[in-house]
Amino acid sequence: MSASDVTSKAFQIVSSMEDPIEDARTFAYGISILASEAIKDDEKLGALLMRIGWQIRDNCTQLEERRGELFKLLHPSRDHFEKEGWPS
Repeated sequence: MSASDVTSKAFQIVSSMEDPIEDARTFAYGISILASEAIKDDEKLGALLMRIGWQIRDNCTQLEERRGELFKLLHPSRDHFEKEGWPS
């Protein structure tokens, strides 16, 4: 496999990570909703669920930052975007 093929495959992998990370972020939001309901009946359970939601959210944020860095490093038009600026 050529270096170009490896880079292309790596870019595909990085690109495919976006939806699973967003799904996990959505699950974290759902857990926080459950936590707000649970805390009324069981403060400890609510606190645990809230902490789990926050941890998932924080991990997703870190993963998305790293994924974004790899996306830019592996992008096939990287030279162009580094000169012209990356689209938001």
